[in-house]
Amino acid sequence: MHLVSRLAQRIEIIEHAALDGAQTVRRIQAFGMQQTDSMDGIVDLNQLIGDSTTLTKARWCDEAEARGLRYDVEVDLQEMPVIRGSASELKEVFVNVILNALDAMPQGGRLRIATETKGAFATVSVTDNGIGMAHEVQGHIFEPFFTTKGMSGTGLGLAVSYSIIERHGGRIDTRSSPGKGTTFVISLPVAQNAYGNSTHDRRTRQRSSNMLVVEDDSCVQEALI
Repeated sequence: MHLVSRLAQRIEIIEHAALDGAQTVRRIQAFGMQQTDSMDGIVDLNQLIGDSTTLTKARWCDEAEARGLRYDVEVDLQEMPVIRGSASELKEVFVNVILNALDAMPQGGRLRIATETKGAFATVSVTDNGIGMAHEVQGHIFEPFFTTKGMSGTGLGLAVSYSIIERHGGRIDTRSSPGKGTTFVISLPVAQNAYGNSTHDRRTRQRSSNMLVVEDDSCVQEALI
């Protein structure tokens, strides 16, 4: 019986390690491969913000209540023109930025998500009143594998988000001060001809990349022996 229990434990460790590894590899692939065949979609940013807020509700509502925390989430959506791009990729960006904002408020706090149009760009701002960042930290947050979360972070979330927004012809700006919170502003170009013929090159462009794999989890090490 003891042997069966030990085998089951090892299988569970392997399963968790495989799932974590798959998630990390998927993020790394975003740097090595840029696909433009899904960049022709007509995207409603307000709809994406609504979806992203719903997807993260378990974190800022259900899980927070279970831990005795409270997050006040305000969503202010203005009438917006559509943009052209990949809805799934952009949703990943918004979900990631929201989760990062929640991480920056470990004791609870206020989160405001707003959309507006500024000239030829549609913008989304995500503002928290959390711990904030020093100026030197802000200069590195979009670098691959840079993280302030220790072992709980991969350092890939914001780097991949930056890559996605850049591929859409947009930009991400940050404003932050220690103890005063952080604002992420995502700007994306408004579609000039939302229903016109696409002029995107549908070929997949690849660039070579190197990957270093390091495992310091003793449970995973034991399972691999």
